[in-house]
Amino acid sequence: MENSGVGARIYPTGKPPENTAEALEAVLRVANDILRQCKLFSIDALKDETPTIEQIAKSLDLICTLVEKLDFEGDEMKLAKAKEYVGHVKVIGVAIKRDDEAELERQVEELNKRSFIL
Repeated sequence: MENSGVGARIYPTGKPPENTAEALEAVLRVANDILRQCKLFSIDALKDETPTIEQIAKSLDLICTLVEKLDFEGDEMKLAKAKEYVGHVKVIGVAIKRDDEAELERQVEELNKRSFIL
């Protein structure tokens, strides 16, 4: 089975996380990857990404929701951080779709101010 699409971005090894902590670490890693990508590439190049950042954001949001619904008893701060970063990734995805460079830059700047320490 080929490792492509949204799953490949979230789980590059092809193995899904074994617990909620690993799932949240994957969310934070992908948000960091998207931040780097947005700094390196033009909005036009970002539009051509497959999967789109908007699609990735939906998957990240689903992961956070599932972790929360599983009666998460881990690091509440990491869950809150992951949800916050997913919010930024969602807005980045919409900004790219709308060709809104100003909003993209604002969100990248906001996300860049955050700590990605796992």
